Amino acid sequence: LLASNIIGIVVISILVLILTRFFGRRNILGPINVLVHAARHIGQGDFSVRVDIDHQASELGELAQNINAMTEDLIRWESEHERADRELKESEARIRALFNATTDSALLIDTDGSFLALNYVAAQRRGQGVEELIGKCLYDYLPAEAAQTRKAWVEEVIKAGKSVAFEEERDDRIYRLRLFPILDHDGKVVQLASFSRDITEMKKAESRLKYQAFHDELTGLANRAYLMDCLRRTISQALTEKCYDYALAFFDLDNFKLVNDSFGHVLGDNLLQLLSQRLTAGISPETVLARFGGDEFALLFTHAADNHTILKELDTIHQLIDAPFTVGLYEIRTSASIGVVFGRLDYTSPDQLIRDADIAMYQAKKIRTGGTIVFDRRMHEIIIKRLNLESKLRQAVSQGELSLVYQPIFSLPDLTMAGFEALVRWLHPDKGYIPPSVFIPVAEETGLIVPIGDFVLKEACKQMSQWLTRYPQAQHLVMNVNLSGKQFFQADPVEVVRKSLNEAQLRSKNLKVEITETTIMENVDLAVSIFNTLRELGIKIALDDFGTGYSSLGYLRSFPLDSIKIDRSFVVQLDQNEKDYEIVTLIVKLAHALGMDVTAEGIETDNIIDKIIKCECDYVQGYLLAQPMNAHHAEGMIRGYPIP
Repeated sequence: LLASNIIGIVVISILVLILTRFFGRRNILGPINVLVHAARHIGQGDFSVRVDIDHQASELGELAQNINAMTEDLIRWESEHERADRELKESEARIRALFNATTDSALLIDTDGSFLALNYVAAQRRGQGVEELIGKCLYDYLPAEAAQTRKAWVEEVIKAGKSVAFEEERDDRIYRLRLFPILDHDGKVVQLASFSRDITEMKKAESRLKYQAFHDELTGLANRAYLMDCLRRTISQALTEKCYDYALAFFDLDNFKLVNDSFGHVLGDNLLQLLSQRLTAGISPETVLARFGGDEFALLFTHAADNHTILKELDTIHQLIDAPFTVGLYEIRTSASIGVVFGRLDYTSPDQLIRDADIAMYQAKKIRTGGTIVFDRRMHEIIIKRLNLESKLRQAVSQGELSLVYQPIFSLPDLTMAGFEALVRWLHPDKGYIPPSVFIPVAEETGLIVPIGDFVLKEACKQMSQWLTRYPQAQHLVMNVNLSGKQFFQADPVEVVRKSLNEAQLRSKNLKVEITETTIMENVDLAVSIFNTLRELGIKIALDDFGTGYSSLGYLRSFPLDSIKIDRSFVVQLDQNEKDYEIVTLIVKLAHALGMDVTAEGIETDNIIDKIIKCECDYVQGYLLAQPMNAHHAEGMIRGYPIP
């Protein structure tokens, strides 16, 4: 029985073992083999495998789920990695394209100067390919001096850890370089990026622009801007060092306008160019010669030991200018009026120096042609007075402070009254009587002579009309009115005269306009045209101050004139100077031959009037016979004086 039981137990055990092994293979080893198979594929990079095991609640089932989740994560990671890798490659391609597309030389070096990377421009400058240069030393491709300079800048960047920018010249080219440090995570410079741009052409363009900004286009001399800059630096240095051994001279060419008008602006420009060349060659290299504008030039002396030296140099300037110029087919002579101001410690701005040099030049032109005048403080005071006078004169025109006086003109030989010359006077409410010799030049220079001349013409016509209305026996009297150059050419003299006659209701035969020789010569053709129109209106025309200007027979014959007025400078010594008597006699005969009558001005003695009568002059006026008088006294003369 026992043996039977043991045999039964053994059989049962064998059966259990067989069953256990069978079910173990099925429930454990099978899933494990599946997991091993999946792991092998995953290890080989196949993330598409999935583990499918029954008994999901068992440990093996949970492991299978984790493996499946892991493969999903690996798939996502791989996808993201591929995208990042693709984006990185695209970014590198763009950077590489930009690196090579720039016209700058771009390179990456280590701290010893060895090439780590560089673009095509950098390689081309060194005459080799990009790959050939990698690992070689930058300094071996630079001239010795440039290599030392570049090493110094590299060391500066490594030491400071900051970028630098500088310019470098080599091989007749100019480069602008920038060095940038590349730091590791500890902040240590491990590499340097270098960008180099060829700025040679830009520098040339800058030089051209600078030259144009500070030089005159026509003459090549320094211009106003350059002179102002020099003056500022000179004044600053003088104030700092408490010295003033410098001077500024201004000059312009006398009668340059006549050259332009006679020969044209092209020839005038050529004259300025020749003058500039001559002066540049003849003055000290330290002297700044500038064209200030038009025919006006400036000289800045900063090297002279004393004023005498500067004045000697200005004498040289005069000699250079006075020598004849050959311009095209013409030989032209000119001169210059120079004003000079010497430096003082109270000069603090260029404008002050320019002002005073200009004042001195103005005085030089006033006093004599081709001279030099040194500025002094009194000149400034004179200018201030002149400006005040100009201001008061403007007020006088608008506030009715001007009035007319009338100087009688007499016929020869019986001295009957022939008419009047209207003359303007100024009675200032505070300053009293201001002579015409004082305010007329100011009026001419400022243009105020135009409104003043219009006033004189209108008032004279109005007064003559009133007299002729009151005194029928005076119908042959003529009112003489002077027309200034500005009135004659800048305004419309014909219209002004016509309007004045119409407003006064005066007949044209009772008006005679007087024009100086100098005025006519400003524009002969236009003057003749205006004269013809005035004569068509019936207005008489007199040439005033004859003998002081051109006095050319050819010009005199071409002008449609009625009268000549001999300047008083030929008359005042007629009884003492036989030459003056002969000149006056010839003028009278010439005028009569051309169908003109003659008036002699400045009659002050009985002897002179006797001489004038012998010359067969037609009319006279002067203080001997009658001084200029107001309208009331003139009317008294009309009433009591014989009129032909």
